[in-house]
Amino acid sequence: MADTSTYALDLEADAARYPDEAGELLMEAAHQWRLGDDATRAHALLEQVRDLGGEDAAYACVTLADLAFEEGDDDQAHAWLAEAEEVLNDNSGAAEMAGELLAEYGRYAEALRWFDLAIGLYGAEAVAQLRNSDLPSPMAPMFLGRRDVRRELGLAPDEYDDLAEELRRRGREFGERIEAYAAAQEREDSGQRLVRLLVWRRAEQAEAAQRWPEVFTAKVLGNHRTVEAELRDGARANPADRVELVIASVAGFDDHLTRTGNDPLQEATRLAYMEEAHAGGEILAWPPGRNEACWCGSERKYKKCCDAPDPLSAPG
Repeated sequence: MADTSTYALDLEADAARYPDEAGELLMEAAHQWRLGDDATRAHALLEQVRDLGGEDAAYACVTLADLAFEEGDDDQAHAWLAEAEEVLNDNSGAAEMAGELLAEYGRYAEALRWFDLAIGLYGAEAVAQLRNSDLPSPMAPMFLGRRDVRRELGLAPDEYDDLAEELRRRGREFGERIEAYAAAQEREDSGQRLVRLLVWRRAEQAEAAQRWPEVFTAKVLGNHRTVEAELRDGARANPADRVELVIASVAGFDDHLTRTGNDPLQEATRLAYMEEAHAGGEILAWPPGRNEACWCGSERKYKKCCDAPDPLSAPG
């Protein structure tokens, strides 16, 4: 209790110092008070976030609904959800959160409505891009959650359920590739596994696409949020691992190809270049500090870019 309350109080103090980030900080403070079994303090902070407005208001209302469900007050929970819907704007993340909450309490028909609302807010164009990609996506849980509640309701699969299965497959295969590569990495004396991943910052990736368009296709460009999501999944599965990001460059990759004559399309080529880049290039520990520059090269703080809770808030 002491640790969570101390952290929560620090977050509240930070919210007062940094009003532009108050909603995000108070949401985290409320979470810490809930962990410390102080639902009353959490409730007060969440109402404060609701009153601040902005994108955090809908998240606060959904969390207040969760508190009401925990207290057995279903009417109040639905009142908070109704208010969340009023302040959603284009916040698909909060709508997805409401769907997950209702599914957790077995209210599948209501959950389906919220998942459908989330997908609608996400947008037809963004959904089409998911279909046309062969990469995993951090939006997969939204489609998988919707699929699960439809199964509970006995509904036949539809096109979004098919997409959910496809996204699940991509995520699994990507994770398997990461695990296969990680298995080949050195283990330090402490038994901690060192995982290395070659990444391209945004500007370098764009230039690389001009040099090697067959490698850096439209499906690959701007995939930093997807990489971030997979790194987080790996960290949850293997929390003891230490992750290093090896920063690639056009000049370095071109030099490697010139010297070796290797095919840039081959995975073995990129792994060989990564070893060279690691030996003489720029290495970043992941995750960076939330107030440090994002690893993707956007020049934004990590917390405002790839670590942002809403994918739409990060640069494309």
